[in-house]
Amino acid sequence: MFQEAAIAEERAAAKAAPLRAAINPLEAEMVKLGKEMAEYRQLLDQGVISVAEFEQANVIAAKRLSDVDMNLRRWRQSVEQAQGYTFKAVIIVIATGLVGMVSLGIKTALGK
Repeated sequence: MFQEAAIAEERAAAKAAPLRAAINPLEAEMVKLGKEMAEYRQLLDQGVISVAEFEQANVIAAKRLSDVDMNLRRWRQSVEQAQGYTFKAVIIVIATGLVGMVSLGIKTALGK
């Protein structure tokens, strides 16, 4: 009974993982790297890999995390820039429309 509940909980967590990764990709990558490093630690403790290999794995993990963070920052900047352009375009369209309406109103008022 307890084992079935644990399995069901693991399945539910696995289903929620993609959503959580989409919401917070940096945290998802940190969790993934943490699991990998725990596996490498076990291999080190068992004597399967050397200390130098474990240290190299740490360097690689840090680089991957840094790359993910940098890519996310670039993505956020591009989204913010696109939002700025969209806002400016909306303002220009509104202003152009207002100028056109005022011009049309003046022409109508003057009877031309």
